[in-house]
Amino acid sequence: MRALFAGDDAAFEARIEAWPADIAAQLRTYAAEAFGPDQSAELASTSASKAE
Repeated sequence: MRALFAGDDAAFEARIEAWPADIAAQLRTYAAEAFGPDQSAELASTSASKAE
């Protein structure tokens, strides 16, 4: 949660990396708006690649 509120997408991603893929993908969807448009695209691509 701290990484989310701090806007630290790298830390957020590191903390949810070990979570089940479907849950992490949903969290990335929820968090994308908080990180802004640049990070939103990055989180979406990370989510898509991890789901494969």
